[in-house]
Amino acid sequence: MEANSSIFLALSKIVKIATSRISMYSIDDPYSHPPFLRFRFENIDKEDEKYNFLRDALVNFKGNLDWNLVTKSELSNFIITPAIFSDDLEKDFYNKEYYREKFTLLKYQQLIDGAIEDVPNLAKYIITEYNKMLE
Repeated sequence: MEANSSIFLALSKIVKIATSRISMYSIDDPYSHPPFLRFRFENIDKEDEKYNFLRDALVNFKGNLDWNLVTKSELSNFIITPAIFSDDLEKDFYNKEYYREKFTLLKYQQLIDGAIEDVPNLAKYIITEYNKMLE
């Protein structure tokens, strides 16, 4: 469970987080949807440098997958998710059949496995980069 919530824990070391859930994926069925964290920094404007820092950290992270920080102008929340799934947030994000058709079931499961493996390493990277920024 700690790995599943590691990005939430990392972000909460930067500033207090407002979110309804701290898990990136379902423990019972990790393939039910792509890993993601919907959040916002509490009492921090969307244009704050902390979001820019996080966006840069996600882009520079070298893991199994590329990661994105996504938002919309009309929303206050941001979403961290693998880049390959970013475009699907508006479509069938929770639909395994959609991914089976888009990638094949095996490829989808490999992508999810890679993302899940990335999560704790991405959390460590965010903290490391944030500490460097403070020096």
